[in-house]
Amino acid sequence: MGTERAPYGQWLTGKDVRRLTVASTPIGKGSFGEVFQGRLHFNNGTTRRVAVKKFSTPLSQSDVRKYEKVIERLARAEVQIPKMGFLKHEGEWVQVSSLFGGTETGSKLSSSSNSDVESRIEALTEHVYRLHQAGFTIEDDEIHFYRTQQGVKTATVDIDIYAREPRKLSGPKLFEANAQSVARFAPRPFRRNAIQAFLDKFNITPEKKREIIRKIISDDGKMINFFGTE
Repeated sequence: MGTERAPYGQWLTGKDVRRLTVASTPIGKGSFGEVFQGRLHFNNGTTRRVAVKKFSTPLSQSDVRKYEKVIERLARAEVQIPKMGFLKHEGEWVQVSSLFGGTETGSKLSSSSNSDVESRIEALTEHVYRLHQAGFTIEDDEIHFYRTQQGVKTATVDIDIYAREPRKLSGPKLFEANAQSVARFAPRPFRRNAIQAFLDKFNITPEKKREIIRKIISDDGKMINFFGTE
């Protein structure tokens, strides 16, 4: 079992784990592997339910480090993600993360739901802004909405794209991609409000904000060029 320390969360330190048990039936499948329910058994006698991703192509130590660098960047930008780390299980690296959507975090909301619109827009724009600060764009299946006692929250649960196939954007192009992603994720009747809320987080003139909103709305979220960049 690996002993590498994750960037945060002592329960994911390999030396603290006695063993990891994994169910035989997957609960999900993606481009890079399958997800199973599992349980971490710690040296102090406690256990914790976790999600375990087994990768279709085995990870190398270098691959694991790429994932950990992504986790570090997301954590520094305070992007909401589950506790996450990597362990050796049956000779291969697996990704272990806390289970989202249960009683600890609240109930998962459909991405197409129009409930709690104001809270959803606030959570969405803040989430995309923090991803932007980390240097990432938001991917179509990488944001999850949850209803908690404190309101609607968001989380990035799957970081495979960021570690394996990152979009290498920066500056204006990164901003453009994230501004348009807000429009894609916001309920259609509220896109203008969502874009405005996102733009308000940046030092942009009112005239430029109006121009960006007009372009996004008129192009219905297609990739467009706000600043004349190539």
